Amino acid sequence: MDTQAVVLVADDDPVNRKVAGLLLEILEVGFETVQDGQQAVEAVRKNEYALILMDIMMPDVDGFEASRRIRRLEFGTSKHVPIIACTALDYESIRDRCIHSGIDDYLAKPYSKELLRDKLEFWSSPPRISTAARREFDRQLERSKIEEKVSTEYNALKMFYGRGLPPEIKESTA
Repeated sequence: MDTQAVVLVADDDPVNRKVAGLLLEILEVGFETVQDGQQAVEAVRKNEYALILMDIMMPDVDGFEASRRIRRLEFGTSKHVPIIACTALDYESIRDRCIHSGIDDYLAKPYSKELLRDKLEFWSSPPRISTAARREFDRQLERSKIEEKVSTEYNALKMFYGRGLPPEIKESTA
C-alpha cells in the first residue's frame, strides 16, 4: 500500500485501535482512528481513505450500519472505499450481514501483521469489485442466461410446430 494512503480504523475498544495503529505503523501506512460508527461516517464525509478497518460490534452505530451509511454517501459517485470488517465473531454467521451492509472483506481478530499486510496489498492493487457488486453481477448474468435459453427454446418450438405458442405461455415467458 502506498505510504501516502491513509487507513481509517473504526473500533470502540482503545486496545484494538492501539494494536491496529501499531501494526499499520510497522507497515508504514498512515492511519486515523475513530471510536464508533458515527465518527467513521463523519470522517468519510470529510476525508478520503484508502481503506477502512471497521469493527462491526460497536455501540450506537455499529459497523454494519456505518458501512451502509458510507455506501449511501458514495452512491452516484465513482468512489468506493474498501471496508474490511474486523471482528472476533464467526465469519460464516455474519457473512450475509456484511454483504448486505456493503462490506467488502473480513479480517478475524486478533490478526497478524502479515494478514493485515496481505489485505492492504489486495485492496490497494487495481480496483476490486465489491462482494455485493460481484453477487449482483453474477445474479444478472445467470438471469440473462435463463432468458436466452427460454428465447432459444421458444424459437425452436415455433420452428418445429410452425406457429407461435399459445397466449398463456407467451405471457409467462415475457
